[in-house]
Amino acid sequence: MKPALKFLCCAAALALQTVPAQAAPVALTWVTTVNVRTTVPGAVIGESYTTTIVVDNGGTSTASQTWADFTFVSFRQQGASGWWLESTQINLPGSSGSFTTNALGLVLTTGNWLDGFPNGNVLTSWAGAQFGGWWNNGGNETSCLRGSTACVWANNVSGNRVGSNWTAALQQTGGTVPEPASLALAGLALALAGAARKRR
Repeated sequence: MKPALKFLCCAAALALQTVPAQAAPVALTWVTTVNVRTTVPGAVIGESYTTTIVVDNGGTSTASQTWADFTFVSFRQQGASGWWLESTQINLPGSSGSFTTNALGLVLTTGNWLDGFPNGNVLTSWAGAQFGGWWNNGGNETSCLRGSTACVWANNVSGNRVGSNWTAALQQTGGTVPEPASLALAGLALALAGAARKRR
């Protein structure tokens, strides 16, 4: 085999080796229904709504993990009818506890986390950016704008402090797949090897 071709074949073999899994944020999700006290415009009493807290502890798995309040990335609530609100703030002095999972990735415990109501920053689907806050403390509203102009109340509100009511899922997988450039290099080497065989 010619030296240049030998080099390309070796490079292709190295390129096809898989890359290790990369750290990924985790979405912690709780689904419940809208309580009659909810005052969000367009919200439908009894419709399902989802709370998603994104966390990132630098891990690559949802199994046997702990996420303390300082790993918080964002909070989002979204109703089945389309309304939503979200925040990237958390009240670190006021929040406590952690979300944890077992070896199967099932949520065991939840954090008593909250934002700085009434002066936190909340982005809403119906009124843009507003002052407000959110709570994951098992009681009262789960989020509210300043002046209580729009609040979200949950049925089974205490359920947000029950670990088994939450699911944990990686937001993206680092995966163990070849990178595009590596695949291109491998393809080139194989094409050259085929051409060399034809010449012989």
